[in-house]
Amino acid sequence: MNLAPLAALLAAQLPQAPSTGSLPAAPKLRTGPAPVALVTASGTSDEHLTIRSERPGQPSAVLISSVELLHFELAGRVALHELDRSRPQLIARAGQPTYLELPDGSRVFHYKRSDESGFGFFKVTVSGTLQILAELPPEPGDDGSSGDNPWLPAIGASRDGKWLAAATDGDATGDLYLLSASGGAPVLLTPEPEPADIDESSFTFASGALFVTMDSDAVARAPIPTGPLAPVALPPSGDETPEWVAPEIAVSEDGSAIALVAGEGIDQADVYVVSAAGSAVNVTQDPSRYRPLSAAPLFQWGPRLALSDDGSRVAYLRAQYPAGTYPLGYTGEEDELYLATSTGSQKSLVTGDAWFHPWIGTGITVGFQGAFLQFGFAGITGKFDYYTAYAPLQAGYEATVWSSTLTGSGVPQFQDVATMVPAAVRHVPGAPAWIALDGGSAPGLRYVTPTFLTNATILPLPTHIAAASAGGPIVLVAPFAGGHGIFALRDSASRPDVSYPAWISPAETPSAISTAPTGSFAAVSSSSAAGAMLHVVDITAGGEANISLGLGSDLESVSFAAANQIRVAFRLGALRHAAAFSPMGQNLLQPAPAPVLYLLR
Repeated sequence: MNLAPLAALLAAQLPQAPSTGSLPAAPKLRTGPAPVALVTASGTSDEHLTIRSERPGQPSAVLISSVELLHFELAGRVALHELDRSRPQLIARAGQPTYLELPDGSRVFHYKRSDESGFGFFKVTVSGTLQILAELPPEPGDDGSSGDNPWLPAIGASRDGKWLAAATDGDATGDLYLLSASGGAPVLLTPEPEPADIDESSFTFASGALFVTMDSDAVARAPIPTGPLAPVALPPSGDETPEWVAPEIAVSEDGSAIALVAGEGIDQADVYVVSAAGSAVNVTQDPSRYRPLSAAPLFQWGPRLALSDDGSRVAYLRAQYPAGTYPLGYTGEEDELYLATSTGSQKSLVTGDAWFHPWIGTGITVGFQGAFLQFGFAGITGKFDYYTAYAPLQAGYEATVWSSTLTGSGVPQFQDVATMVPAAVRHVPGAPAWIALDGGSAPGLRYVTPTFLTNATILPLPTHIAAASAGGPIVLVAPFAGGHGIFALRDSASRPDVSYPAWISPAETPSAISTAPTGSFAAVSSSSAAGAMLHVVDITAGGEANISLGLGSDLESVSFAAANQIRVAFRLGALRHAAAFSPMGQNLLQPAPAPVLYLLR
């Protein structure tokens, strides 16, 4: 596709938005079989909810009653992978309880009993059944009373979503549990009577093992599925056994290795790579300040520590100058990016003076794209470009670096004149590409690959982004022609391929977006003086259906179930409603409204 400035691109290749503010007659959309169950949580208050399964022509079935849904986090979550539905994703919407969506479409929720007799996790399957994965009684309060949640506020999930890890507070029992997403009794991985002080941000699954850090001073490993948890012996950092471990862990895509930072303390540490079997190597052997993974729940701009897909290489950032000590009066920090073999036998400085001079600033979002290393770096002005490095890591070969986004220097030595202010960066599922949301002087969506080099944006700055299955399109909503366009973005041989299936009038404000797991449909909700509207777009075959939810309605969430059917939760007056629609807009199911109502499935 010709990636000229957007206006020329759209004029040449995309259908023009209607000038009347109304959409043309839409082709008939494809439809599917009858819907599976609609699962809701409703009641008079958030503290007393009943979970029900609703099916057409059948009375509602109570799955569990008198519960409250609780918020939780997913350890190790990085924004870079938020569009990848082949891995577990934490879904957080304003005013809604968080949940974990697994690759098979089932969802995990955290709950407590309304009488505070138990706290746990349950899973709602695609077919609308509910499975309790784990439940524990409350831990005693400081004053001897009961009612405190015993679970740490974050859990871990394996790459394929088949295993979960959860732990109790170290001030209470300090236990680590392995939960099977398919059900069954939780496995206690810490049989010792002494509490284990598990760091909630550290749950990391590798191949056949679960790794955690404990009280930021040790790393431990538990074989799956039996355990038990046992310490991992780390080689010395300097001349001392590490006394401090950063409480977050990077893992290779194939699960063969993990990487972490450990040492005497945050300013005197090394980068370690540990095999899934538990064998550890000190890669850097030069105590300094190295950046840890930088993932949720601590920090989400990462990864800043990354392993190649097969675990054979590791990329890491070293703080070359502590704050306030840089020459020429610079008061920030300078990061240097290194690439090394996981054995530590070969190392290459990626951001040396041959490529970046006289200085660089903060490094963010480091990741591998096959044989290439992709990364973002800012100068002292805080403005970014994204770069690609190729380093064969053989004796006598140094890294070769080039700019992918070219808003600053196009040739080395790369100067501090870039213009990007990245609001977010996401990996394009199934492709060696990132999309970067640039809020700088030329705001818009940029496409970042090792071979596609341009300083042009390919779309205006999107307001909403969602992705279907791996390899499917990314659907974006972005300002266009006075209103908003609904765009589909695919990768074509490491080049962006943009199509334009629908338009939203200026009278409407987009509020949420969802895509079908099949990649065939997208649903975009909007609000206006006439109430909430749902735009259902067939992004594969073309066509659109518009569903009005009524005057004064306010749509709160939208999602897809099996057979491309849409689920919505919306507010109308003092009551909340849920409904299921076919892609053609046919109302398939609408349970009774309630003062509090959440759509769980």
